[in-house]
Amino acid sequence: MSPSPRTRAAGGTRRTAGCILPLCGALIVGFSFPMPAFGQAAAQGADTVRLVGIVVDARSEGGVPGAFVAVAGEDQGVMTDAEGRFRGLHAPMGPVVLQVQALGYGAELITVSVERSTDAVVLELEPDPIVLEGVEVMHDRLQSRRNAVGVSVRTYDEERLARSGSADVLDFLRQESTLWVAGCQDDVSAAGGFEPLEHCAWVRGREVRPTVYIDEIPVPQGLDQLLTYRPWELHLIEVYQGGRHIRAYTHQFMERVAERPMALLPILLF
Repeated sequence: MSPSPRTRAAGGTRRTAGCILPLCGALIVGFSFPMPAFGQAAAQGADTVRLVGIVVDARSEGGVPGAFVAVAGEDQGVMTDAEGRFRGLHAPMGPVVLQVQALGYGAELITVSVERSTDAVVLELEPDPIVLEGVEVMHDRLQSRRNAVGVSVRTYDEERLARSGSADVLDFLRQESTLWVAGCQDDVSAAGGFEPLEHCAWVRGREVRPTVYIDEIPVPQGLDQLLTYRPWELHLIEVYQGGRHIRAYTHQFMERVAERPMALLPILLF
């Protein structure tokens, strides 16, 4: 995923080689999405400009959904929507280096000139065919496994997750799915009426503790583990049997299995 030096004539955009800081370590095994928000540049107020633009595939020129865009050196930025467009990124006046990355594409540092009348910027990402093909293969395998389960399954892809304004994944499932979440009743009584110790789901009028897997690994914290993830940090969520079983996959995991395929064990539901 190391970017190669490349200069784009239109607009004087220059691509700079090297690892994107502070994400260098993450690029060894994949990449991570910091929480979208305004960074230090936004705090400068009058000295900043609100940038809008689109991230496109350098070969197909189609929009790239779920791409992360930030001012280089800051660990906060914005995500592109389903059409690859972004807005709300505040950048200082003058030449600014933007860090841009997305699953299946080489990470880029792109320099743009920011002025008060700056038009929408177009940021190109060079696709990594091997990773993109691997991700598609993984999606097909996951779909085949869902088809083999024989129960209802709801899925939420990276585009829907990236568009969400939910504070965490559990909040996302509350708002976007039919999953009804509340504190486990036995925990409430055990705590003497104080805060519940664990979250449970209500499925067809019954309280259940869903089994939760992150990147094909079961997590003992169940639903509470989803509180530690932001929606845009995940690539895919699968909800089985109305919420009895949940599987979530991070961008890092999808990139790893795209490059090094792994066997998928069948899902056994009771």
